Amino acid sequence: MSSSEWGAWTGGGAADRILAALDSVDPFLDEAWVTPKGSLTAEECGLVLARARAKKARFEALELALVRQGEACDIGKLTGSPNATVYLRTAQRYAQSEASAAVGLARVLDKEARLTGEALAAGVVSARQAGVIAEAIKKLPEYVGADERDRGEEFLIEAARTHNPDELRRLGESLLERIAPEEAERLLGEELERKDRKAEQKRSLRYVPNGIPQSESVQITLPVWEMELLRKIIEPLAEPKKGPEPDTRPIEQRRGDAFAEALGLLAAASTAPVRGGRPPQVAVTIPLDVLLKGTGAGTIDDTATLIRPRPCTCPCTDPKYGTPKTTNETRAAKSAAKNPGRAGEPTQREAAGQEEGRTAQAGKPKRPSPDTGALGDGIPPPRTPAQRPQPNTEPGTAGPEAAIDPHDGCPKCGGGGSARYLGTDGTPISAATVRRLACEADLIPVVLAG
Repeated sequence: MSSSEWGAWTGGGAADRILAALDSVDPFLDEAWVTPKGSLTAEECGLVLARARAKKARFEALELALVRQGEACDIGKLTGSPNATVYLRTAQRYAQSEASAAVGLARVLDKEARLTGEALAAGVVSARQAGVIAEAIKKLPEYVGADERDRGEEFLIEAARTHNPDELRRLGESLLERIAPEEAERLLGEELERKDRKAEQKRSLRYVPNGIPQSESVQITLPVWEMELLRKIIEPLAEPKKGPEPDTRPIEQRRGDAFAEALGLLAAASTAPVRGGRPPQVAVTIPLDVLLKGTGAGTIDDTATLIRPRPCTCPCTDPKYGTPKTTNETRAAKSAAKNPGRAGEPTQREAAGQEEGRTAQAGKPKRPSPDTGALGDGIPPPRTPAQRPQPNTEPGTAGPEAAIDPHDGCPKCGGGGSARYLGTDGTPISAATVRRLACEADLIPVVLAG
């Protein structure tokens, strides 16, 4: 039912009429409250709950209409408040954020989202859904016509029947992308710039005592693009050292040693450590027009840096990291149990494998393709670029199990894990930050649909 169908009250005594209507509801609410609810079935409870939410939405629509009228008639003067927001907070005991939100939503529903206000008054949408719809309509640029606004508003009101406020907010964002893609791109760029500035302001490095003699820990917080650069410096230096004896350092120790080596290289030179003739790099993809305008966003798309783990060399008895075959340690134990006199000697199969390994080392065969995994070598297939390289760095991750990236493989030697991309796939970054990085970057032009 629309406001035109309800009719407009033009006579006097509007306050008396509204108060009488509100008072008439009390007996029915009392009846609903005292009615025993323990006998309700699940279906009945769902039906009653939906009806109660619809009635609540209608009451909230009336409340917002009264807030809007109170602001128009300067209701704050009743208590000496400077505005309606302060009056609601002091006289009506609203929370500060609640008062501001109520006044703001009342304004938008009265002017820019009248259809949403009518839907709220009819109980079709909740107050939170109405706030999301009003926010989406308010974000539309001025050049969007009234008809397009109405169609977008009607679309969101209809979607509110099957979507919660969070889902409705995403639909509202896509609505802006459909109706005004340039404005959506500008807003995205501004949001990313704010996040970039916040990430830069949150840079930190703390020295933390760890209780180990002659040792100290650090906690580093960096923006995502700078953390990618740090990974590109550390991970190549953290590769196991080649030599007659296997490198048995745990992967965390290798990274710590790599960090110390990087500090030594940095102290001895004015540039970052370079191996293979090129400095560490982070790839960023961005359209040329966005780069030139400086508004919008690019993406960190650095999935080309694939790190291949080595087989577990402990040997590891954990089936997650060891080879599917019986490990050397297990075979040696079984052989010693069967032949106590030959304990410690390699079996015929092990001797053949050692000889084969020496022959292969002399011939230096070609390494397997990084796009395939060999389970027989204890190396699972590579992870896809969509999988994040460091799951333990996601927000909310904590505890001992988050101390090691499970894709690093064996906690001791780092072998037997899955191939992983050090780069980040599709993470947005503001155009302003990309332009700053591009000052000293190699640019690779790519023409699409040229």
